[in-house]
Amino acid sequence: MAAVIGVITAVGLALGATALVYLDRIIGRQLRGAVAGINSTAAELLAVSSQVAAAAAQTAAATNETTATVEEVKQTATLAQERASEASQTHSGCSGGLQVRRGVGEEEL
Repeated sequence: MAAVIGVITAVGLALGATALVYLDRIIGRQLRGAVAGINSTAAELLAVSSQVAAAAAQTAAATNETTATVEEVKQTATLAQERASEASQTHSGCSGGLQVRRGVGEEEL
């Protein structure tokens, strides 16, 4: 009876060891596949985030350039307004003098 128990124990241990090796291979394969998938997804996310960062930098540069252009246009418009105002004041002063002269000349006629 002890021999039968010894054989059953040996067979049980052999089956248990075989099952452990088999499960280790299956689980190891599945884990390696999962890790490879995670690594691939992480690489894709890194590529996308790099593209987003590059696009954000380009947007910031374009915004800065647009702001500078708007400031230049604003300065040009202000300068044009000042010159137009000066020209208008100069013209008003000249035409006022001409009207006085016309009035003087017309009275004499």
